[in-house]
Amino acid sequence: MGGGKGGSDFDPKGKSDNEVMRFCQSFMTELQRHVGADTDVPAGDIGVGAREIGYLYGQYKRLRNEFTGVLTGKNVKWGGSF
Repeated sequence: MGGGKGGSDFDPKGKSDNEVMRFCQSFMTELQRHVGADTDVPAGDIGVGAREIGYLYGQYKRLRNEFTGVLTGKNVKWGGSF
């Protein structure tokens, strides 16, 4: 049992939605080979909300052409729950 944490030094304050989206897409492009439903399931944290999780989810789905429960904290319309 255990958990892992990772992160970046990207500060979304003052950034446009498009800049945040592009960062999240680039981050997931690298992260996707290290996460999965049976490997590691990333979750939101301080400064990472539903918007960012949605961008990460969208990129994961594009890259893998699947979604197997790899992210928590998604909006309901993206497969999340209440």
